[in-house]
Amino acid sequence: MGATSSMPVDLPVLIHGVSLPFWAASYVERRAWDGHITLDEGNGATTASSFEVRGHFKNKLGLDVDIFYDTLLQKTSCDSVLKINVKDGRCDGDYFINYWLNGRDRKALIQGQFRLNTNVPSARIRNITVGTSQDAVFETGLGRQLAFNQFELFFKMGISRIGLTAGLKNGVYFWSRMGCLPVDKHELQTVFNQIEQRLEVISERLSPEHKGKLTRLYAQLDKSAPDVLWKIADWDISIDSLLGEQKESVIKTFAFVKDVQEALLSGDTVPLGRLLMSELQGFRAVFDFTNKTQVERAQSYCKRCFEGTPASACSITPVVTGPVHCLLSA
Repeated sequence: MGATSSMPVDLPVLIHGVSLPFWAASYVERRAWDGHITLDEGNGATTASSFEVRGHFKNKLGLDVDIFYDTLLQKTSCDSVLKINVKDGRCDGDYFINYWLNGRDRKALIQGQFRLNTNVPSARIRNITVGTSQDAVFETGLGRQLAFNQFELFFKMGISRIGLTAGLKNGVYFWSRMGCLPVDKHELQTVFNQIEQRLEVISERLSPEHKGKLTRLYAQLDKSAPDVLWKIADWDISIDSLLGEQKESVIKTFAFVKDVQEALLSGDTVPLGRLLMSELQGFRAVFDFTNKTQVERAQSYCKRCFEGTPASACSITPVVTGPVHCLLSA
């Protein structure tokens, strides 16, 4: 992205009276991220200087800032503004990235944080949460797209294994749909036990026909398999059709926080998997690009393919290093 084609290649560019070589013109053109990316300099000080931002990304993060910003902004609203803050960690090569996708009222639609280590290299998603913008809706699909964008960003940076903790309001359900797998079998068992308790409560309120359907679904589960949460998250039976008039009383029985309860009550196509997995104790999880099954699941859920290829023409073929159960530790 240089100067206009009408400018001779060997002609210097004058910026504020200073002569610069032609190739330097690209560094003074305004980018989409100008003013939206800040570097934390410590003691509450930040800088948004485009020269410093570009240099920081290239020299420390090892990725062009244009690629970084454009990748995170993919598949989001054209009315949204993405703001990013980069903070150096205590160790060399350690960075914290905070971002806010703002709505039309300039408040966050969704926000999150992830951590990068360029020495290993590795990445850890710390959180993705719905913001306070009036445009924000509990289930907009923005979280899904931003999570996918982060995965793709890490992929471009050569990071094959991504860590996170699945929890909070919707995390167990969401990250299971995104293809993440637990790394600890005891944490997996704890989550599964919580789901079983909810299944017992729900089963008591069902008609014989629906109770039989639920019993058959449960019988198909392999409780010790690391992807058992995938199976439950994929239970797409509408809780309206399953619970009928019992829906409200069942949901209130579980004492969800206000916004989760409202979302479950107001949604007319809320799947059973989401009800069972909302607000559960979290578990440590991993997404591994060398695991073909995980990659395909993320692409299917987001209806996209990594590297920008349309989902209908996905060509990525990761090498599977082993079965999914190898991720679990004792």
